Amino acid sequence: MKKTISLMMLFILLLSFSPQANADKTQHVAMTKQWVIKFSAPIDTTTLPNNIYVINDNAPDKRVDLKEFTYANSNKDVIVTPNGTYRQGNSYQLIVTNGVKSAKGKTLKTPKTIKFTVENGCEVMKTAKPTNEYAVKIATFDGDAAH
Repeated sequence: MKKTISLMMLFILLLSFSPQANADKTQHVAMTKQWVIKFSAPIDTTTLPNNIYVINDNAPDKRVDLKEFTYANSNKDVIVTPNGTYRQGNSYQLIVTNGVKSAKGKTLKTPKTIKFTVENGCEVMKTAKPTNEYAVKIATFDGDAAH
């Protein structure tokens, strides 16, 4: 019974956070926006520097300079903060590749891209959450359903 409920919850999680569901949705954020990326298992922090990054759509070959990642929730949550600010009116993409691995060495099942645009101050105050943090939930790692 417990395993059935776990499998049902996993199925619902995968449906609600599939890359197809959010691929075309662009979020409007503040210039100093922090992303909180929530994983289903503790992550191997050494796999993050080349596998979580932000690009500006105006210069996709150059990555946005980020501060060192911070972690919460027993390394299940990664906080991504720009080193400075994003530019008003520009569009960006937060990219999480399947090169991210769990602490047990399992790879991420599906890469994730979150599109966002930095609005001017007045518009951000109307649309942004007061904490200036947004959670991005990531699907499970390969092999998680077997446990």
